[in-house]
Amino acid sequence: MNACGAVRGLSRSILTTSVLALIATGCGSVVVDDRGAGSGNVFSTGAGGGSAGSASGGTGSASSGSGGASGVNDCTAPNITQLASGQKEPFTIAVDATNVYWGDALPVTGPDAVARIFTVPKAGGIATEIATTKGILASVLVDDTNVYWAVNEYKASPPTGNLYSMPKAGGPVTTVFSSKSPNLLSLTMDESRFYWVNNGGLLVSVSKSGGETTLLAENAEPVVGHTIVVDQDRVYWKSSSFQLMATSKLVGGDAQALTGLDMTQGDFTIDDALAFWVSVPWGPGEQVDTIFTTPKSGGAAVSVFHQAHGAGELRQFGPCLYWRTPAPSSDVSWSLSAALKGGGEPIVLVQQGDGLGGEVQAAYTVDASGVYWVDRYSGTVMKATK
Repeated sequence: MNACGAVRGLSRSILTTSVLALIATGCGSVVVDDRGAGSGNVFSTGAGGGSAGSASGGTGSASSGSGGASGVNDCTAPNITQLASGQKEPFTIAVDATNVYWGDALPVTGPDAVARIFTVPKAGGIATEIATTKGILASVLVDDTNVYWAVNEYKASPPTGNLYSMPKAGGPVTTVFSSKSPNLLSLTMDESRFYWVNNGGLLVSVSKSGGETTLLAENAEPVVGHTIVVDQDRVYWKSSSFQLMATSKLVGGDAQALTGLDMTQGDFTIDDALAFWVSVPWGPGEQVDTIFTTPKSGGAAVSVFHQAHGAGELRQFGPCLYWRTPAPSSDVSWSLSAALKGGGEPIVLVQQGDGLGGEVQAAYTVDASGVYWVDRYSGTVMKATK
């Protein structure tokens, strides 16, 4: 397996020295798009516009306003840098103000898997392994003080799902929660609690300090990779009938469907005012992936991006919406696109890989400084900053 791959750019003028070095050494297959402030792309996303929140984990969603004053499109991130290489199957990622965190698990499946957690400064430096636990790694999250990760341990009898924690400054690994089955799916968190769906389709939460779980909803979709999002009052999730739902994050119950559309609803994200999701209409006629938006309190759905083929892993930050598309061509495993929430032409930020199973090849997250991702095939940790 090639630990790097080859990097190629649409515009040499915007590539950093480190990326040009990658081109010279044949490391990673990355295409960058240099449309940015100089292209004259302008957004006007309406009134409102809250301040950006923190992007605390790969499965979470940074909260930010859906509107604001007109200005230059700030969805581009042309400065691509490699932060780490030679990693073994990296596939989950989180960031804080100063560092990037990710994990791997080798073997990827099976009873002898070991989950390893790593970190590297955003500014660059030496990648450091900070923790090791038994089990197949499922997700990594980080808050102001701790790193958290969930693993599925099939070697135990019976198999278990475990949620671990350790201080970012260093210290012992502790068990926050242990389930009776490997079922910590779509794990996310807020300031005080964790949220996930178990294998039985139950949406539950538990305090960051541990304790008893709280049942919030039934009939949730028990699938790895679909986002759960929380805001000040509610938790947003997908039902087993593929509808986007919301319920109280404290006590659950009274689940509300955000849309009444007769559509299969895929990955989604939430900001201060709006929900965005990718969907394919049912029935006869054209079957085209489309990204829709609606007020997160419920209301009329509006098509924002048509022909968003294969779009998934929606994220949002500030005025921008991001999504990943697996295997967009025969020689590319996945691409990452960005666009203004109000619509317009999406921008392909990066393309990477060699067309080998793009669905499981990467994970990414976004914050105020840019986009960060891991690529499983090339074994790299990358950033694209503004």
